[in-house]
Amino acid sequence: MNGPANGRRPAHRPSRVDEVVAAGIRVFAGKGLAGATMAEVAEECGMGPGALYYHFSTKEELFAECVRSVADDVARITGHGGAPPGSLPEVVRLIYDWYAACPDKARLFFLAAPGSTPEIAEMWAEFVEEHVRDLARYVDGAGRPGRRGSPVGDLAARTAIGTANAAAMAWLSGDLFEARVSRTAVADAVGRVMLRLLPDGSGKPAA
Repeated sequence: MNGPANGRRPAHRPSRVDEVVAAGIRVFAGKGLAGATMAEVAEECGMGPGALYYHFSTKEELFAECVRSVADDVARITGHGGAPPGSLPEVVRLIYDWYAACPDKARLFFLAAPGSTPEIAEMWAEFVEEHVRDLARYVDGAGRPGRRGSPVGDLAARTAIGTANAAAMAWLSGDLFEARVSRTAVADAVGRVMLRLLPDGSGKPAA
């Protein structure tokens, strides 16, 4: 089904964007972009397909907004762009607590989103770059204004982020860790590995 012919939304309809995005996250988390349909999202949020297209003209547009919404959640948890909410191991534990509390969001972001569309691939690359820069907050001197991290430090940060993302994907999919391994144990292990990869290995926010 196509959206409005003129590309504009009727002014008289109330917006239910938040409901649509929440429903989209639940559906896409289970079926991915290719497997889900707009009709399923409409049913999930209790509206007709026509009302759904009032908010989002394509499935890809809705999917991108769902991913963007979850990325904003991750940014809030990690204190992106500001002071980190704790040491690196503490932040990793916060992220894994979020995985457990919001499994649909976590599965959407780490399992369904990567590589799904060119737009999402670009968004994911930007997400990685932002968090590589954020890791500088835990390396003495690198996160200060006017200072650039060394090539070795940059490589270490990228490897740490890649390791953390790979571990998240493995834990969420159940492909690597046994059910008896708690999320706290996995989070602590990921935190320890990330610490070893960073130049100073302290994991504490730089002064």
